[in-house]
Amino acid sequence: MPQGAALPARTPSAGTPLRRAAVAIALAAAALSGACSRDAEPQAPARIGSDTAKASGVPRAEATGDAKAAATEAPPGQAGAAEGNGQASSLTVSAATPRSVALRRTLPATGTITAWQEIAISPEVGGYLVASVNADVGTQVRKGQVLATLRSDLLAADLAQRRAAREQARASLANAQSVLRRAEPLKEPGAISDEELDRLRTDVLTARARLQSTEAELSTAQLRLDKARIVSPDAGTITSRSTTVGRVAQPGEEMFRLLRQGRLEWRAEVPELRLREIRPGQQVALRTADGSRLTGRVRTVAPTVQSDSRSALVYVDIVAGSGARPGQFARGEFDLGRSEALTVPLAALVVQDGMNYVFVVGPDGRVERRRIEIGATQGSTVEVSQGLRADERVVAQGAGYLRDGDRVTVAAAPAADAAADGATAGSGPAAAAGATPPAGATAATGATGATGAASASTGAAEAAASAGSAR
Repeated sequence: MPQGAALPARTPSAGTPLRRAAVAIALAAAALSGACSRDAEPQAPARIGSDTAKASGVPRAEATGDAKAAATEAPPGQAGAAEGNGQASSLTVSAATPRSVALRRTLPATGTITAWQEIAISPEVGGYLVASVNADVGTQVRKGQVLATLRSDLLAADLAQRRAAREQARASLANAQSVLRRAEPLKEPGAISDEELDRLRTDVLTARARLQSTEAELSTAQLRLDKARIVSPDAGTITSRSTTVGRVAQPGEEMFRLLRQGRLEWRAEVPELRLREIRPGQQVALRTADGSRLTGRVRTVAPTVQSDSRSALVYVDIVAGSGARPGQFARGEFDLGRSEALTVPLAALVVQDGMNYVFVVGPDGRVERRRIEIGATQGSTVEVSQGLRADERVVAQGAGYLRDGDRVTVAAAPAADAAADGATAGSGPAAAAGATPPAGATAATGATGATGAASASTGAAEAAASAGSAR
């Protein structure tokens, strides 16, 4: 073809319908890609749309025009969040007013269940074999019941000897008294001297003293024979047995251990700062490691404080028949009664650096982070003992997203419902995970996805048209 000659006009060909189909397929694929990317990665659609627009040669403002239109058609709250990319938007939270309730106050403590009194039973005579053992561990015994016996042959023989010595002393005394009676009438005629009469009187006194000595020895022998029977000094339960038949018993050697009257007590360790709240007679609810529940009553408080732990022992009598065992570990709560207290939902509490804070909503819609002192916890509420007034409002749900001075929008929900929602969302002070996220977060994500989808669709259409034209 000669230079400068005009090109012939391009006539429509059979490929025109194919190009239109390609454009339609590209639009559908771009829309599907934008929707998937909006759910998985909010920022990806915008980048895809921008890159596609650049590839197709369409200006950026023109490519995002449809996205702006989509954002305009979104709900007012979401549109404001999407348009406020560079502006700080307020967070939607729930607020609650502190409530004054009659709070049941308890003092928790831990301790060990021990025997009220435990008696070590041992023989009082030694050197004799154990003839019988009549009690074992766990045996319920009564006062005076025979627990064991010793062989008493030698003791019985010694007792018989002492009895014979007593009879001999009695005879000697009777003889001395008879001689003295016969000698006394002979004093007047001078048939007997005063010296002889005094000797006879001394013999009587000596015989009487000898009789008293033998009677004492007889009592001792009888007592030793009685001590060959080991009896229980009181009613209770045998908790230990350390003797067997045929063993030689020794004085003072423990044979049995008795839980006196079956009484148990809980020895609780209470910090010295809380001792003033404990009074004799207070009710105590106990729970052992195996889940058993016991009841008790404060008997007394130790007069001294342990210098190493700065705590004192509180002695609590456990109700008989509870099934508790000495040596068990138990947790307990002292019932301190009820009193009025200011409470807030647990979800309103924020713990930072070991301190407890709440966010107080001001009249200008800004929050103030305030440190408070907390007390007892009951259910989904916690007592505020210092740092908060009854007429102030605190953020009950959403406190985990806030900082001091943030602007918030309080949701139009009753304070009681907000407190209940906060209690359900989290069971502890750090239950920020159940809080309502910022209102702009979801809207911004939706607007970004719409912008990406629109840009992708426009860019893909132009690119497909250009490819069709080139073809």
